Amino acid sequence: MDDYLKKTTLLNLTHSRLIDLVERRGWLNLPKQQQIREIFDYVKNEIVFGYNKVCDVPASRVLLDGYGCGNSKSILLMALLRVCDIPCRFHAVTIDKKLRKSVISKIAYYFIPRNVVDSWVEIYFELNWVRLEGYIFDHIYLKCIQEGIDNVEGTYFDSSIASQGTQPDRRIKSINYDYGVFDCPDDFYQKHTANLTMLKVWLFKHLVRNQTNNKLSQIRQGYDGKHGALNVSRAGQ
Repeated sequence: MDDYLKKTTLLNLTHSRLIDLVERRGWLNLPKQQQIREIFDYVKNEIVFGYNKVCDVPASRVLLDGYGCGNSKSILLMALLRVCDIPCRFHAVTIDKKLRKSVISKIAYYFIPRNVVDSWVEIYFELNWVRLEGYIFDHIYLKCIQEGIDNVEGTYFDSSIASQGTQPDRRIKSINYDYGVFDCPDDFYQKHTANLTMLKVWLFKHLVRNQTNNKLSQIRQGYDGKHGALNVSRAGQ
């Protein structure tokens, strides 16, 4: 299990931001299942859905940004799990970009490749590898798109620690390529890069992601629940 607990460039486990968070939340003092549950909920709901400058961003940076896409959230989730000595690995796939059409701007939809790299985290728990999914969209954003945007059916599938990954995941049907599992996300990104030209990479970093994150913030502004609206206004900075 040592390979599934090690520190890497992206999983920078000893960074003060990660250590301070784990200590403040008292996660090290909890039973393993509760640790997993609380770390999962933190990454899902307190790190809101948004696009970082790149997907292969260190966990400490995702934490600083306060937002992340599926792949960057996977990195943060893995790092926090490993700080708590929970073995985990990275599973990478590609999905058709149609699954992201309702949650990104029109210009972003044009620039991203047809086959979008997606990922989930698998943990070794009670002698089994368990798939964790459903942490991409925070609950406030999800509530917004469920109530205010059409044609989102099939874009979100949650899972529960309690079910231990045994519930069928409909998103699996939309996978068009499976890269398999990797000890860490670093291993995946060293072998595979996003299918974007240099021009598209520049435009995504400096224009497209800002517009997309602004769209996400606008969607959240419609939330009038008791906890108020969350946004990713820092995303353009």
